[in-house]
Amino acid sequence: MPTLPPQKGTLLMYGKFFSSAYTGSMRGAGPVVFAVWGYVIANTNQHSVIEINPEIVAFMLGTTPGEVEKAVEFLCSPDEKSRCKENDGRRLVKDGEYQYFVTTH
Repeated sequence: MPTLPPQKGTLLMYGKFFSSAYTGSMRGAGPVVFAVWGYVIANTNQHSVIEINPEIVAFMLGTTPGEVEKAVEFLCSPDEKSRCKENDGRRLVKDGEYQYFVTTH
């Protein structure tokens, strides 16, 4: 499959998915939560912002928009057992219709 060049003015990003994600407070959250979190890590921009359109992400991950919405809800929820106590342990904070701030980026 050919690789498309980035759009003019965009910055290709990457992120590190730490193994501690599997042993921390997200353990047992389900495969869709981990898939969405991986998408978030790989696609968050340099301003710690990501756009998550459930229909697009669902298509990319091979799941349903409803499952992506549930995963995003989980990632936006307070987590008292999170290793990061800022923002009440939330991983995402909603900032627009599809826009989210990634708290630990």
